[in-house]
Amino acid sequence: MSTALMRRYITSDELPLSWQKEIDAKPKELFYITINKAEPVDYDDDGNPMPPESQISEKLVKAVEVSDASYKKGNFTRCSTKEENDAFFKAIWSEEAN
Repeated sequence: MSTALMRRYITSDELPLSWQKEIDAKPKELFYITINKAEPVDYDDDGNPMPPESQISEKLVKAVEVSDASYKKGNFTRCSTKEENDAFFKAIWSEEAN
């Protein structure tokens, strides 16, 4: 990752307001800022950013593979109406309570 921009000793009022709030910056507090180019970001089908592959645990990958295999075997419940959906989750929650 290469450095895109470096600024030394800027005051808190030169930072974006959202950053000031996030780091609880005091008025005229000095900061040393280094801005790096971001890694390329992948997006899911809904347009949400995905974490880098290095941050996805093997446990999650295996759980998704098991879930996909189960779905392909037909192990799922399809609810057509809100009432069916409510009844399905009510049954699940009552089973968990036992």
